[in-house]
Amino acid sequence: MAWWAPTNADLRRVLGNKEEYSSEEELGAIPGSFPGPSAFAVKKAFPYLIEGILTDKPWERGAENAIGIGVNNTFWVLDPRSLKKGVWVLNSTSEEASTAARNAGATTQYGYFVRTSSDIPPIAELSAAGLNFGKGFTEAYYSFYPDQDPRPKNKPKTPVVTQPPPRVRTFEVVGMMDGTPVPLTDIVRHVGGSDYELAPGASIAVADAPEDGFNLGGDPGRWNELYPGISPAQFGLDRDKGVLFYNGGTGQGQVLPARVLLDWYGPGWRREIYGAR
Repeated sequence: MAWWAPTNADLRRVLGNKEEYSSEEELGAIPGSFPGPSAFAVKKAFPYLIEGILTDKPWERGAENAIGIGVNNTFWVLDPRSLKKGVWVLNSTSEEASTAARNAGATTQYGYFVRTSSDIPPIAELSAAGLNFGKGFTEAYYSFYPDQDPRPKNKPKTPVVTQPPPRVRTFEVVGMMDGTPVPLTDIVRHVGGSDYELAPGASIAVADAPEDGFNLGGDPGRWNELYPGISPAQFGLDRDKGVLFYNGGTGQGQVLPARVLLDWYGPGWRREIYGAR
């Protein structure tokens, strides 16, 4: 439940000794921890990170069914070695904390957070979604996950002959309703784990030409425009084949990782997406 108390002392008295809750001070003191976007923004871009119900009025009736407060910031613990790694949502706060944050113009608010996911999406996906994080987030992310850093590394002392990057062809996964393309986010809902729901009467198609879908697919299509210098292999896809979908919430193309395609189509997802290509 999301909970609203009159004072910070009330929060500490009730929640301070419960292991499933972490206070703002505790999370903020963890190396590699950063304040992130509002829970509403995170859930809109990555529904699987926050599967529960969010509320913007936790002090009113109905908040007992909510996992957290949507209008407040999240916390992200990046360190893969940390027992608290993952995405944390503000679950409980107070009138005192709200007033203090408002008067100070603060981006974070005191309270107790709950972890909604231990997953940290690839930074390329976070950037594509346009989410904003605390200062130093990107550098810290690269320090914990150096394989995702696209910046040039130190040049080798001896010349190395390298092959040019492969030409990337783009495939677009499109939602269809009554024969008309619709954003995939309008017809597919992640319900938890590897389970998804498809809206009644909807279907999914694959477009490989720019005139189909939302003008993302083609040869080369828009992969290199949306993910410049980033190989599709970083998302589990074939290195010369990118897979995108149109996110109706953000109004732009976004990668569809292999882990999601595996959930949808099983081990034969390449045949379903790439066909005989």
